[in-house]
Amino acid sequence: MLFIDQRAARGDEDAGSRQMLSYLKLFAGRGYQIVFWSYDGCDDPQSVQVLNSLGIKVLHKAPYIFSFEDWIKAFGNDLKVVFLSRPHVAVQFLNAIKKNSSASIVYYGHDLHVERMNLQNILVPGSFTEETVEAVKNMEEECWDKSDVILYPSIDEVNLLREKYPHRRINILPIECRADTEINEAVTPNDFGERDGMLFVGGFSHLPNQDAVLWFLKEVYPLMAKKLPDLHVSIAGNAPTDEIKARASKQVVVTGRVSEEELRSLYNKVKVVVAPLRIGAGVKGKVVESLRMGVPVVTTSIGVQGLPGYEDAIAVADDPADFAKAVQDLLQDEALWQRRREAGLKYYRENFSESVVAPKVLDLLNGDR
Repeated sequence: MLFIDQRAARGDEDAGSRQMLSYLKLFAGRGYQIVFWSYDGCDDPQSVQVLNSLGIKVLHKAPYIFSFEDWIKAFGNDLKVVFLSRPHVAVQFLNAIKKNSSASIVYYGHDLHVERMNLQNILVPGSFTEETVEAVKNMEEECWDKSDVILYPSIDEVNLLREKYPHRRINILPIECRADTEINEAVTPNDFGERDGMLFVGGFSHLPNQDAVLWFLKEVYPLMAKKLPDLHVSIAGNAPTDEIKARASKQVVVTGRVSEEELRSLYNKVKVVVAPLRIGAGVKGKVVESLRMGVPVVTTSIGVQGLPGYEDAIAVADDPADFAKAVQDLLQDEALWQRRREAGLKYYRENFSESVVAPKVLDLLNGDR
């Protein structure tokens, strides 16, 4: 398998990178010999070491070879599967792959980028020019046209594309795939009485996360602080903006980037995860991760996109007052908190455990629908 992505994935970056790492582990563990082509070519040694430990060789333009075209000409006939991730990356490689290999091309888009961009332009006018949106639309359509298998994390996205391409192989790639033992180990152990406060997780190079935190701190948090003046929230994620950092206080902690161990410690300390997303498409990694950690989550209608049957597991509110009440209920009602925690873990195991996901995904790679 040739696996092409932005850069060598590591576990403490964005949800998309964590997802790709989980599938690289799955494919390597099921016998695929994998070469990882790094689009950026600027991989930190830790990321490369993680992939090397799985038996995956990481390549990029220099110093190994002169160009991707040279590499694919030499080794294209040895490939069974090419797995491409993200439209702006995939379009750079599709023509060379199709010219020099008969491998099955699998494209994973993460989300429908244009859908997300259009929504962002509604809430934050001028975020993307018409030319930029059109360019990304063309990229996505080229990826769909030139791939043998098209994958997205959300059934809504899959159904939309099945209408557009009724005879193509289009299916779901769940946003996580974890071994049962790993799931059990991930669940944070603290009881209700040992926890306090809230947590938001997300990288701030992504504007939807900036918008979510600022909306929460401006519109939702003050409503709760009136009743619970000592209530604290931790904002965890790399590259917080100056506007977000300016809102730090004794009750609002802006951590910046954290390691996996530090993040798990934060999950273990808080009662509620907040995911107040107003912009987005596809399944949201931060929502799914909160379920795996055993921490009840409050999110919006955007936050539960692509998660059918979420009602017992996830609290949803779009109005600031309703969002504040949903959080307060979980902070103060232990029985409700425990029900949400158990329902969330059940939902995660039924939808994202390796025992459920792996057979379906491997069938897709092998040519089944």
